[in-house]
Amino acid sequence: MPPKFDLWNDELDLQLIEHIQAARILWDVKDPRYSHNHTKDDVWEEIAGKLGHNITGVFSKKLSLYEIQYHLLTLTAYWNPRV
Repeated sequence: MPPKFDLWNDELDLQLIEHIQAARILWDVKDPRYSHNHTKDDVWEEIAGKLGHNITGVFSKKLSLYEIQYHLLTLTAYWNPRV
């Protein structure tokens, strides 16, 4: 199924984050299904469908958001060092 829209926006970013938060299998190592890659692939496909994007676009956006989060945490640690 082709994507419904070509661009991401803030609303879609937030929806992606909410879907990932709701799908514990994707991030919670204590979830008994965490190591089931085929099941996780199905969850990613479902999220992509809900957002109207293909799975490649969702993965790319997820990585982009992770990079932003990493850099924000790094800057926060730099500007607010623990004494």
